[in-house]
Amino acid sequence: MEKSVLNKALKVMKNNRQQTSIHFKGNEDFISRIEDYLDQVGTYRKVFTPFLSSVQQEIIRSYVGKKMQLLFDGGYENSEYKKCLISYEDLDIPFPIVCLKAVYDTKYYSINHRDVLGALMHLGIERNQFGDIIVDNGNIFIFVNRDIANFIKLELRQVKRCVVEFKEYDEEIVFAVEYDYKDKVVSSFRLDVLVAAITNLSREKAKKIVQEGLVKVNHVPLEDCAYLCNNYCTLSIRGYGRFKVEDLERTTRSNRHCIRIGKYR
Repeated sequence: MEKSVLNKALKVMKNNRQQTSIHFKGNEDFISRIEDYLDQVGTYRKVFTPFLSSVQQEIIRSYVGKKMQLLFDGGYENSEYKKCLISYEDLDIPFPIVCLKAVYDTKYYSINHRDVLGALMHLGIERNQFGDIIVDNGNIFIFVNRDIANFIKLELRQVKRCVVEFKEYDEEIVFAVEYDYKDKVVSSFRLDVLVAAITNLSREKAKKIVQEGLVKVNHVPLEDCAYLCNNYCTLSIRGYGRFKVEDLERTTRSNRHCIRIGKYR
């Protein structure tokens, strides 16, 4: 791609910033970061982003559109967190992702996703420097940026009270997030309406939960009860868990919406 054409494409994408910011309210800082990535592409021809959440992946697809080549990889199929390769030409290069594995005895220790996440954050590692964490049948898998893999192997020696040793693991991993689903009928996609449907609380109590800052939408804390949630959004409600909301694109005779709510196991 000619430099002038590239610059024109970058300008068009930046002109879309206001519209995209409105659609993805609460993610304005991330949109600014996307602009930084695009500037880097103009200089270096390609750039790998840090690990992105599912909503950040959606935003970058919407913001960049078809003006650039986008490839996503989280280290294994069905990963939630992924890095993105942005370029203006087709590239077939490996992503700088390393899978680390540790084993523990389930007879004596009970470890979950939150325990591993807390141990990593305690080391001062930013959340976007590692991707999915899988804890399954005595195995812990962490997908990390290659440049911090050795640091984690040296420093992450304990999760809760369990001593662990992480090593690089290069075999294929087959794992999919599982949900417990329930179908609901709601009057709208307002945040307080969805929180009420998920928690089985009254609308007033749901509003209070939102206003107290106990709800995250696509990993972003929001206190606006009237915020309209997108299809396939993720809601985290403190004390209740994490949920995926899917619009079934059906309405009742009274014009209420049929949705499916999946709770992360």
